[in-house]
Amino acid sequence: MFDYSTAKEEILQIVNKLDVVNCTAFAATCCERMVPNYHAFCIVHGWGDPLPLDKALEFIWISLKTGVSQSNEVNLLLDGMGEITPDLDSFRSIYVWRALDAINAISDLLKYHLSQEKEYVVNVVDLAINTIYLYVQDVAFPMDSWAYPFHKTTELFEWASTSPIFINELVEQKRTLDTLLDCLTPSTDIFDNLRKAAQKSGINPIQRGLVVVRGH
Repeated sequence: MFDYSTAKEEILQIVNKLDVVNCTAFAATCCERMVPNYHAFCIVHGWGDPLPLDKALEFIWISLKTGVSQSNEVNLLLDGMGEITPDLDSFRSIYVWRALDAINAISDLLKYHLSQEKEYVVNVVDLAINTIYLYVQDVAFPMDSWAYPFHKTTELFEWASTSPIFINELVEQKRTLDTLLDCLTPSTDIFDNLRKAAQKSGINPIQRGLVVVRGH
């Protein structure tokens, strides 16, 4: 049987071994799987702007490829996060918290880029895992009532944490880390391949047809 705790511990152990460049690339792939959820939120509610998140990811990948980074640009990107953050009391759908998770993950990615403190990468790992776990719960159970009755919460945890989409997130994280461990100095092609692979995974509501862009 799949063991979530063991899988996550293995991921964190590898993260602690990675250098700054590889850690940044890994965290960026996690964010690539989360940002489409914010896009979905914008479509569902007609509110928000995904461009700052897309720009932040593009900035990180370019910095990784070129080795050039400007702290002023990072701070500007961080400052823009507040303007696109939804008020949780104003929106009600399964994508609201997913949108917030994406913003927080991008913010932590940018903060790691500035500080090189691995706690921010650990935060991204947790956000990427939890956003899938809670999505599965929200899909299966009405909002605000999924944990009722109380004695069912353990059963629910076991069910959600062994769902295919949840397991796949951990598998993708481990696969990315293994790839980065195998190459001391990743090439541009490796970064591109990791990014493309990440964009095909995750919840991916628009690509999977769970949310339809108006006019399409």
